[in-house]
Amino acid sequence: MVLISGDFGAAFNMVNFCQNLGLLCVYATTKRECAESVNEKGELVKTSIFRHVRFREYEK
Repeated sequence: MVLISGDFGAAFNMVNFCQNLGLLCVYATTKRECAESVNEKGELVKTSIFRHVRFREYEK
C-alpha cells in the first residue's frame, strides 16, 4: 500500500506509476473542525483541526 497526496500533477503521475507496478494506492480523508475566537487585541483568530477519517483507494 502506498499513501500518495500533494500536488495534483505529481500525485496523478505517482498513482499511475504505482498502479502500473500493481501497488495499491490510497489517500487520506479528513474532517475539518473550526473554531473562531477573539484574542486580547480584538483580533479574530480561527483555529482549524483536521481529524483523520479514513483511507480511500485511488480508482484505476
